[in-house]
Amino acid sequence: QLFGKENEELWRSFFEKVRENGLDAQATLQFPVFQHDFTDSNCGSNYRGGNYDLLKRMATRRAIQEVLAAKENQVECEFLDRVYTVYGADFEGDAGYGVDQKFLE
Repeated sequence: QLFGKENEELWRSFFEKVRENGLDAQATLQFPVFQHDFTDSNCGSNYRGGNYDLLKRMATRRAIQEVLAAKENQVECEFLDRVYTVYGADFEGDAGYGVDQKFLE
């Protein structure tokens, strides 16, 4: 359910930026995620930035692999495979936050 809501928010934000020349006036209203700070008392929370970002990264990578394995549309698969080959290395290792969103952009 959280992924669905985030997906809706990403689309809303994208269209807002298109309409408003790159500005999203409601960006500050997005669901706050705790920062990745070990000194913070929220460090063990499931909503900590690192945990949630890692979950999104793994889910995005798995979805890409499933689409490529299904091979339902050859043209789309070739395009996705090329993009994944070029930018997919960021899904492994310590690539920082937002790898999934950067890949989809």
